Amino acid sequence: MCDVKFTACKHLDFSDNYYAKKQLLSGGKVFWLREAPYEGAARLVQFCKKRGRINFATGCTSAETAVCSDYEEIEHFVNVDD
Repeated sequence: MCDVKFTACKHLDFSDNYYAKKQLLSGGKVFWLREAPYEGAARLVQFCKKRGRINFATGCTSAETAVCSDYEEIEHFVNVDD
């Protein structure tokens, strides 16, 4: 396990409440890798406390990839499995 520090929307949820594994993006940000419940389902996702699942890995990791107008950037500290 390693601790990762990065900026992203304050509403992203990195708690351990999901059946998914936290993974690192190449830019040092964290996303979720989930088992697809059916063929074609999104596997690389984010989870938002306000909007639920975001179906792409970079969703809300920057102002440019925000999916709504509630984006507010903070610094996250997340523990990621190796």
